Parts: sequence; structure tokens; C-alpha cells
Amino acid sequence: MHQVSETKEKPGEATRSANMQQRRARILEAAREVMAAKGFEGLSIRNLAKRAGVTTPTIYNLVGNKNELLAQLMEGVFERFEDVQQNAVLGDPLASVESLINEVADLLSQKEAFFRAAFVANDRLRLQRQQPVSDGLARAVQLVVNICTRANELGLLKGDIHAHTLADHIYNSYLFARQEWMHGSLDANGFRQQALMSAYVALTADASDEWRQVLIQKIASLSEASRSV
Repeated sequence: MHQVSETKEKPGEATRSANMQQRRARILEAAREVMAAKGFEGLSIRNLAKRAGVTTPTIYNLVGNKNELLAQLMEGVFERFEDVQQNAVLGDPLASVESLINEVADLLSQKEAFFRAAFVANDRLRLQRQQPVSDGLARAVQLVVNICTRANELGLLKGDIHAHTLADHIYNSYLFARQEWMHGSLDANGFRQQALMSAYVALTADASDEWRQVLIQKIASLSEASRSV
């Protein structure tokens, strides 16, 4: 007689697993709320337990200590930024750059206080541990390289400046704008304007005569919009 082996879930195991996931989700959401209001420094495990309606040992068991909690929160943040990069509209090079920056700015504006606190805390922890930036840097730069390469193929760029060099400059300017936003010098819309301006200026350096005029008009329009705010 042929026997089929089956892995049966023990009674109550599925329920316990679901309850654990619900508590973990509640803990992370409560942590986001506290960080949005008080920053990472204002977050304590004891107060977080009270806010999430769980015990302190439950947080350590399901999430970990504060640094481990931050790591899990940042994992979710980076996943959302990865989605933005993957969903950016690629085609026309200028529209692609604008789509990427606008998507990031829109994401930042959704939960701005939490994102700001999370990035600041993550940067401090990374510097303390002397860890490199790990939020998809290589993939993000490659995305911009692909955009610049496409612009070269279409004759929009002259090709005097290597696509990787342009991409590095554009992405570094984006990171600088994000740093300004992180520390409160810019809001999400200010980040958008600064990142777009830097991208336009960088592309102008190697643009064909015709595309250069388009970029100059973009720069002028953005400058006018910035002054009117």
C-alpha cells in the first residue's frame, strides 16, 4: 500500500503563529508612531511595550533590543525605496529622472516624521559601527547609469562625460539633498526641488545643444517655482 507522508500542523500552532505576527506588527507600528513623535532617542522598550499592549519580554522575544528594532524598521523602509526604484517609469531619460525623484519625494512626504527619524538613527548607528551605506546604493546608481546610457544612445548626451560619472554625480547630489531633508533643512518638496535641480545641472554639462536648451528651461522653471514659495 502506497503511503503519502504529510506534514501536519499541530493543533493551535497556526493560531499561535498568527498571534505572534500580529503582536510583532503591532510593536513595529507603535515604534513608528513613537519615533515620528519623539525620534529614536525618545523610544524606550518599556514605554513601547505599554503602547503596543505587550510585555517587555515579548518585545525582546519577537523583535529584539532597540538596535535590532531599528534594523527591522529600516528593512521595511529600504524595501519601500526599492519598490520606488523598480516602479520608476523608464523610457524617456528626462521623464525617467523626474519620475525617480518625484516617487522618492512622494514617499518621504507620506510619513515624513518617521522616515526622518529612522534615517537619522540609522546613519548614526552605521557611523558608530563604521558600516557602509547599504540602502540599495549600487542598484540605485546603476538605475541612473542606465538612464544616462539611454540618453547617450538617443543623442541627447554628447558622451564626452562617461555615463557612470554623470550617474555618480546625480546620485551623490540626491544623497546630499536627502541629508538636508533628514536634518530638517528641507521638507519633502524642498528635497524634490533640490534633487531635480542637481540632476538638470549635471545633465546640462554633457547635453547636446538641443537637449541643453530643454534642460535650461527646466532649470529656469524650477528656479522660478522655488522663489515663489
